[in-house]
Amino acid sequence: MKITHSGPSVGFFDGRYLKLDASNDPITGNLLLTPTVDSTTVLQVQKADTTVVLNVDTTNARVGIGIATPLATLDVRGDIFVFDSGNDPRLVLGDSVAAGNWGSIRWNSSGDRIEIGTEAGGVDTLVITETGLVGIGTATPDFELELESGKPTLAVKATSTTETVIGNKDNRLLFLADTATVGTGGEVVWGATDDSPAERWAAITGHITQNNAEGAKGHLRFATKTEHTDTVLTTRMTIDNAGNVGIGVTDPDTLLEVYKVGTQLKLSGGAADFATFAVAA
Repeated sequence: MKITHSGPSVGFFDGRYLKLDASNDPITGNLLLTPTVDSTTVLQVQKADTTVVLNVDTTNARVGIGIATPLATLDVRGDIFVFDSGNDPRLVLGDSVAAGNWGSIRWNSSGDRIEIGTEAGGVDTLVITETGLVGIGTATPDFELELESGKPTLAVKATSTTETVIGNKDNRLLFLADTATVGTGGEVVWGATDDSPAERWAAITGHITQNNAEGAKGHLRFATKTEHTDTVLTTRMTIDNAGNVGIGVTDPDTLLEVYKVGTQLKLSGGAADFATFAVAA
């Protein structure tokens, strides 16, 4: 291997040793290491036990750190630390530096969060906060996963739609509990501007009534609140595990049970219409 700078050769490898040409001292300009023949191990830095720390492969134009046979232009085996206090260190990936041709992963130093994005779509399209919250379309998520945009849409699309068994279809939302406690279960909640008791105004909730080694059963409840100042949702309708429906009651004992103090059922018609209620045998 020949060692050169902007001028003539300044040294060479002779067997195991590096020799410098004292006549060209001091070295000025660019320093170049040029092998006489390309090799997959043209330059190596090793530990005392010969474990490879750094390997330069000029045959394939690859550099390996922690590996003697790098598989890519830069192949690192082990951890990589990228720190730049207060300056948002980042890793950029793409075709070129032209607009719309690259994306990045960066650490937001002031916000203490990871940001993943693109040059065209914004550098913080997806963020992961220091506490593990994930935001899509927001840099400051308040929940484990928060989706925010002008018209946010969450799609659950299956690549195969052959399953017809209810509860096991190919595209679904699954709510699981980690306890057998009666009354627990997942729910879908509607809120105004935040997830506070005053802002929640409706919910469809699962209500476990039994959970043991043999399996689980429960009710489905629909709830709203009467006044905007209320902080508790009230169950308005229940579908129990037997298929009974209760309106105004949470434990219906017939196929349809309606309960209310005062008028329970009212049929109304317009000026030229009739309100009809019929019971067929």
